[in-house]
Amino acid sequence: MLRAVLDTNILAAAFVNMLDPNRSQSVSVLLIRLWALNRFDLIISEAILSELARVFALPYFTARFTSGYAQQALGLLRDGAQLVEPVADVHGFAPHASDDLILGTAVAGHADYLVTGDYPLRRLGTFRGIQLVRPLAFLDLLRTDDPGGPLPIL
Repeated sequence: MLRAVLDTNILAAAFVNMLDPNRSQSVSVLLIRLWALNRFDLIISEAILSELARVFALPYFTARFTSGYAQQALGLLRDGAQLVEPVADVHGFAPHASDDLILGTAVAGHADYLVTGDYPLRRLGTFRGIQLVRPLAFLDLLRTDDPGGPLPIL
């Protein structure tokens, strides 16, 4: 089974978009649904969860959902994803220092893919054998990389 890290921007978008009927079929939401359907193993770290909690506390998010919803989302990820400690030797590789923790999480979790909307980070292409891809590319991969055939429309 494929193993992937979803960057904080993808996770944040997914949980806010789930609440909007006009965005409930967005790529980020579909990726969370596919994870829930066990189509890939989601790798996460406390560093990612902490960053996501900080994002959820921003006014944009607090205006769209309650702190209870934010805690449920974080709990779902903590309980359902594979929690790893980022490797310590990843420093100075990412365009932003905070993204080194994302890369370190992917390395620690032996991820096949790191899915991110962050173009400067994605420009790395690969990192220690991990493919850095945009969300739609990963969704397309999940839709076609199935021994049972393509996924139905979710």
